Amino acid sequence: MADQENQMESTEMKNQDTCRRIPVQEVIEKLDRMLEQDEPERAMEHLKYWMSEAEKAGDWGGQLTVANELMGLTRSTGEERTGLEAAERGIELIKTHKMEDTVTAGTTWINAATTFKAFGKCAASLPLYEAAKRVYQRHLREDDYRFAGLCNNMALAYTQLKEFDRAERLFMRAGELAGLLQHSEMEIAVTWVNLACLYRDWEAAESETGSCSQEEMELWEKKKSQCLERAWEQFEKRSVKWDGYYAFNCRKCAGTFGEFGYFRIQRELEKRAEQIYRANRRAGQTEDKDW
Repeated sequence: MADQENQMESTEMKNQDTCRRIPVQEVIEKLDRMLEQDEPERAMEHLKYWMSEAEKAGDWGGQLTVANELMGLTRSTGEERTGLEAAERGIELIKTHKMEDTVTAGTTWINAATTFKAFGKCAASLPLYEAAKRVYQRHLREDDYRFAGLCNNMALAYTQLKEFDRAERLFMRAGELAGLLQHSEMEIAVTWVNLACLYRDWEAAESETGSCSQEEMELWEKKKSQCLERAWEQFEKRSVKWDGYYAFNCRKCAGTFGEFGYFRIQRELEKRAEQIYRANRRAGQTEDKDW
């Protein structure tokens, strides 16, 4: 889903009265509708069109917003070149317009870092995560929801770098912060799934050295199972809203459940995602007719 925190805060955007601005709110709302209906190709065309319009208008704030959205979308579609270009553009816009000490900069750096990590440039992501952390610490409460996302993404980077202790601490902190929020079931579920993957990789690393006893292997299995069971509990909660965001996370986590042998849950999550997207597409067609 298009992330609300990617929408540039007016207090952080410098005066752009000399240029025409793109209709950012409308762009984001239309993007959300496309993603709710599982139409990533249309969403990509939509964002590329508005990036071009923002460039023509000299609207750097609009470019920054669209760049952030492109980073998120390309991580889902796998369009590496477009994603890396959007990440570099976001970083450059922050620097050019001297926004380094803003929450928007922190969010942009997190998005860029996560995009670098997604496309195999994990080492390049860590300085950006650290920069975002410093900005967030200066401007946000320590229990702000944005720290949960930061911790989760940093933990994934450290997992890739095999710094498992540090990754585990960050995942635990992400879970604690998400637990303080209302309607955070999906964030909590994803954290548990990520933690299960961490334990799998940690176990594999120790097994390679021959230092993993049978008792320790059983403990790893228990940890992984507990994480996945807790993740599934979040998907099953009655309080969770079955919307496009829920469908996105169902699809995102389904494959991991399958990798661990939870094939029934994998099929159920895939089924739920498809049901939601199908219903959203039907609703979207009805709205189009009304227009």
